[in-house]
Amino acid sequence: MRTRRRPPDAAKEALMICSPPVAPHAPHALRPTPRSASALRTWAPILSLVAAAWIALPSLSFARAPRTLEDRWSVVMMQDQRVGWMRSASLEGESGEIITEMEMRMQITRGPATIPIEIDSAFHETPAGDPIRMRSTMRLGMAPVTTIYHFGDDEVRIVTEQLGRTSERVMPLPDGAWMTPGAASRHMQFQLEEGAESFTVSTIDPTVGLQVVESEFRILDRDVVVEALGRTIPAIRWSVRQSYMPGVEQIEYVNHQGESVRSEVNVGGMAMTILAADRELALSELTPVEIMASTLAKPDRPIENPRRTRRAAYILSLSEGKLPDLPSVGAQRFERIDARSGRIVTDLDARASAPDAEASDDVFLESSMMLDIKDPKIIELAERACADLPAGAEHAQIAETLRRFVSGYIDDKTLDVGFASASEVCRTRQGDCTEHGVLLAALLRARGVPARVVSGLIYVDEFLGAEGIFGYHMWTQALLEVDGDMRWVDLDATLSKPSDATHIALSHSALSDGEMINSMAALAPLIGKLEIRIESYE
Repeated sequence: MRTRRRPPDAAKEALMICSPPVAPHAPHALRPTPRSASALRTWAPILSLVAAAWIALPSLSFARAPRTLEDRWSVVMMQDQRVGWMRSASLEGESGEIITEMEMRMQITRGPATIPIEIDSAFHETPAGDPIRMRSTMRLGMAPVTTIYHFGDDEVRIVTEQLGRTSERVMPLPDGAWMTPGAASRHMQFQLEEGAESFTVSTIDPTVGLQVVESEFRILDRDVVVEALGRTIPAIRWSVRQSYMPGVEQIEYVNHQGESVRSEVNVGGMAMTILAADRELALSELTPVEIMASTLAKPDRPIENPRRTRRAAYILSLSEGKLPDLPSVGAQRFERIDARSGRIVTDLDARASAPDAEASDDVFLESSMMLDIKDPKIIELAERACADLPAGAEHAQIAETLRRFVSGYIDDKTLDVGFASASEVCRTRQGDCTEHGVLLAALLRARGVPARVVSGLIYVDEFLGAEGIFGYHMWTQALLEVDGDMRWVDLDATLSKPSDATHIALSHSALSDGEMINSMAALAPLIGKLEIRIESYE
């Protein structure tokens, strides 16, 4: 029989802090020779997963006996330690289609927990560069989630599989001009051969769904050498900026065929390097590094009784770079001061009305792989939680009932889980703030209450040995009628009360399919660089 664990008291609620959380598509016009698309694909999953401490993996078999055109291995370095490996491959299937594959494995630690990060993806296209299908398999918790996109003439059929359940939906083709990975790689090599000093490539990646990712390349030096694979390699050094992760610059060294030899990026004070390597070195034993402590933000002074605060004002600033616009939503208002700073004012008694577009958007009631409200277990759990409510109970009463239920239902409060779906959480009953936020959002939608999750910061008295800090956190927002208007109301299932004024929202997400990485990528420019000054609180 399962033993139920006692929920944490107020002094231990800090445990629920999370890790912080990225030419036209008529590619026939592009004809240079095929190369690896690693420069477009390498950092998309890693930056997003490190920013959110996510987990991901598995694979599917697509074509029988494919012929390997290219198979490249790399090691992933953080803090001078080998924390992972990557493999990229270009294959030719029996029917002549070109398959671009990518595998990534990493291990990091969050406090006492070691987290594996795993991704597999594949993109199938014709030799002419027309998309056929793409696949991404991720293990953000313990159960893998596989999404397959089948491309038609004007629409995409999307099949998602997790825990033995399969869902299917149809979406239009991505808007605008974009290229498949193979066509994009040929275009990149063509630009190098033509001596271009800068160029832009728009493509899509299985790990970020159907969002078109625009990558800007700027040549910094065409005549450098870099150490890799036990030898000195002539290389080109360029910078890469991607649209889904503004404010983050990657420095990459590629050989004269456009193949990545070394990549460098710094996120949240954490330097990451990917080096070309042989298979034996790439697959040797890893040394996980701790990433969570470096993301904590210490304000200029402590907050007394943080869980009782109802109003507060903060100055947020970046030590370098531009502070992005932060959300003005629910109880929070953002006022820009200058390029690097802004003021956050939170008043739990003065929530703003939700924008009309959000108040009428069905996306906050829809099912997705993270919030599968068609899962019989989710439906049963939502009904059980609300069994004692009177018929016709108001949404506000339903929301608070579900918040309290989730707080007690997740009885294994642990950092060992990366980012599990609601379907997984309702079965395992374990996780940290992300699992509380995701399960609550799913149960709210299952009961007809529009909901989404918020990623941001929360103040705690102590965490991982640090005192008086803001740590990255996730909670839920429900769209409720308050004083005759629809308003976003914060609901934190990790606390004994719904919320307090030390919650600072940095981004929010409906957790639609293909949106997970993108929503977390928005936090990357802030991690490790955010400075917080407390103006007032009460």
